[in-house]
Amino acid sequence: MRQVYRIDLTNSYYLRGHIHAPGQHGIEGKLTDVSACGASLVFLTPADPGLEKDEEVELGFQVKGSDGELLTTAVVRSKNVGEALVRYGFEFLDYGGFDDKVPYVLRAVFNRRRAPRVKPEESVPVAIAGDAQAEGQLVDVSTSGIAVEVPFHLAAAIDIGQRLELTLTFPGQRAAVMLAGVVRDRRMAGPAIHLGVEYDEKAPGYGSASQLIEDFVSTRELETGFVPQ
Repeated sequence: MRQVYRIDLTNSYYLRGHIHAPGQHGIEGKLTDVSACGASLVFLTPADPGLEKDEEVELGFQVKGSDGELLTTAVVRSKNVGEALVRYGFEFLDYGGFDDKVPYVLRAVFNRRRAPRVKPEESVPVAIAGDAQAEGQLVDVSTSGIAVEVPFHLAAAIDIGQRLELTLTFPGQRAAVMLAGVVRDRRMAGPAIHLGVEYDEKAPGYGSASQLIEDFVSTRELETGFVPQ
């Protein structure tokens, strides 16, 4: 699963982006958001590079006042034309070796490993099976793990290192998420036990479960305006 978060750069001017299309010189646009998998750039209508959906280009990113620059190939995934602005959404193509290409000054922006945790807006019950059986409540979830609180008397048989199977349904989704993972954290949380579980990415059904998790995390990020620090 690709762990992705977007950084909103709408009101920031420290990072700039430019585009190289076939037969054109570099055209600088306003970088509005960026993640480890893509970016969005906005151009004034007179400076529109005239790209089409699925067209491949080279993108460059640079922190103003710095020599560090990231060049990567990308494909146009969306194009929105307004009265005065044209907005493009790009997906990066050259994932292989991407991390090694990112200059030091840009690593905080293009961090592919940090997984933001989001909290549900409503109560989400979690059924626990495997090495122990119990019922708990979802605390938060990310693309790398999940936190659950279990009443103290039900969590007595659960300890660090145990393998658990979790079943839950995220708000706004119909399909149940079934996950397997290992307990990495166990601590008191008032009258309950807080469990941190790391996903087993090799477990059967992980692929479909990870997509539901990504969808929920992305939705909550948009709802809460999450911006990593």
